[in-house]
Amino acid sequence: MDLEFGYGNTASEIANNIMSLVKLGVVGINIEDSIIVNGTRKLQDSILFAQLIQDVKNSLIHQNISIFINVRCDAFLLNIPNALKVASERIKDYEQAGADGIFLPCITAESDISAIGLITKLPLNVMCMQKLPDFETLKNLGVKRISMGNFLNDYAYTSVEKMTSTILSEQSFKALF
Repeated sequence: MDLEFGYGNTASEIANNIMSLVKLGVVGINIEDSIIVNGTRKLQDSILFAQLIQDVKNSLIHQNISIFINVRCDAFLLNIPNALKVASERIKDYEQAGADGIFLPCITAESDISAIGLITKLPLNVMCMQKLPDFETLKNLGVKRISMGNFLNDYAYTSVEKMTSTILSEQSFKALF
């Protein structure tokens, strides 16, 4: 379940949101290390975010709740200068804070993926991108999950929209068959 940035301002609020999801049967969440400030997505302070993760995790443990917390690190997504260095430092903090997995959307270079795989023991998740290596290469680099985001849905909806336009303009279903 994508929890975005937690839908809360405190660890307690975020933990309560997660507890509500657990009651619905959710066993894992993504939480992002960036937030929207004045309409612009920005990385949160990594130390404060790591502390937030640790506090959320401790709150959940105190309530005897077990859930997989996949932390989305947005250094590559936001095209931060020195994204590999920034992501590496953040991942170390998040791992120490109790994250169960790491998600790096927009990372595509084999050398970057390999470097991340060497600095963390956590399962690595990437997002499908045009320049992303093939599945076998990703597997060999240690990637455990590939997120398609909304790309496949967008493709399907665009295809349906084009076909519907053709049907309407031709006033026939011939193009469908």
